[in-house]
Amino acid sequence: MVRRTLILTVCGAGLAWSQNYGVPQNGYPNCLERGVLVLTNACRMAPTVYRDTFVAQPSILQPGTYPAVRALYWNLALNQGARAHTVDMADNCGMQHNSCDGATPSNRVRAYYTNYIGENIAVGQASPIQVMHSWIVDGTTTPAPDGNGDGHRANIMGSGARELGCGYAVGAQTSGLGCYRQPCTYPYWTQDFGSGRSDFRLLPIPSGTHLFLGSRKSSLAHKTVFMANYYDSTGAAPTSPTLSLNGTDYAMTLYMGAAGKGTYVYIADSATSCRSYFFTFGKGGATYRFPETGVLMTYGEGSCASDYSASSVRDGFVRPGAGHGTSPRVSHMGSVLRIEADRPGDLPTLTRIVGLGGRTFEELRWSIQAGSGTAESILQHPLARGTYLLVHEAADGTRMPSGALGVVE
Repeated sequence: MVRRTLILTVCGAGLAWSQNYGVPQNGYPNCLERGVLVLTNACRMAPTVYRDTFVAQPSILQPGTYPAVRALYWNLALNQGARAHTVDMADNCGMQHNSCDGATPSNRVRAYYTNYIGENIAVGQASPIQVMHSWIVDGTTTPAPDGNGDGHRANIMGSGARELGCGYAVGAQTSGLGCYRQPCTYPYWTQDFGSGRSDFRLLPIPSGTHLFLGSRKSSLAHKTVFMANYYDSTGAAPTSPTLSLNGTDYAMTLYMGAAGKGTYVYIADSATSCRSYFFTFGKGGATYRFPETGVLMTYGEGSCASDYSASSVRDGFVRPGAGHGTSPRVSHMGSVLRIEADRPGDLPTLTRIVGLGGRTFEELRWSIQAGSGTAESILQHPLARGTYLLVHEAADGTRMPSGALGVVE
């Protein structure tokens, strides 16, 4: 059987699906900002395990005060606002919640994003794991008890948060710090939390990255930890959690949290130059990918100064199973889709429009013309310009031949 490629190209003005999740947008987020999101989610989904693994302060993150909560999704507007404030602090006025021109955090963030609910800032920490430690401990040596002045932990574990934007920048403002490198520059960090409903909330991989977690004498010295959050609201475990590293697949293991709401890792020996990678998790018969297109790069490994490439070693998208019949043909005019087959029996009764990362945008129920090999359906939602995979099903639920991924310039 020859499998045909079905390409549906839509030229509507839809915006919500125009962005592939996990793909940096004009440099947002950078690798360090993404690392803060991954660690924030690891803590939110398994606070006591995160505490015992990274913080070793048994008096904080008590289950009665901070139970596990949902994972957060990246938001571009929050990321832009957080980055802008971080650069402002680093370049102009040092660490403070108000903007250097005096604007309050609420007013500043709402210039980018409507549903702002809280902010954490910090200065002096060299890595995502270090700044997360500072916020979670919420003090230099003795943390404040849960619920008593622990605003940083309260923001990280807030049940009302759904989205996060992180900012990282380096500047000459000291904020009372001593000079520990020449020229004297200091890392600044911001977390901005929002309560908006993410456009990507149905994707089961909120974020993924690589981290360097080991000191010179630890078991993770000279190791790169590839870490991805997985979140299913029903708690269903994923199938085949996988890291694809330089084109080779490695099984990931659950690191902390529950299988359906937890953080997975693969630990590899560090390299001396850039490697490419992405994550895939199976859910409900589909394979989801992070990032949805392109590959992340191992920024900070040896000489590697890149954190993303649009060129992928290979794809990791939905792969329909073998079915019956021949592949039907699809055409469109505006919101009306038309499907044709050589025989009426080769027409599907349902077609899912699937994006590159496995996201189902819409399910079409076909209105089949009696005795013909033609059917029509109407799109209920506008789709952004691009290429989509069409996954067909027969009336009995069996999978029919579907097209491979096509590319439209």
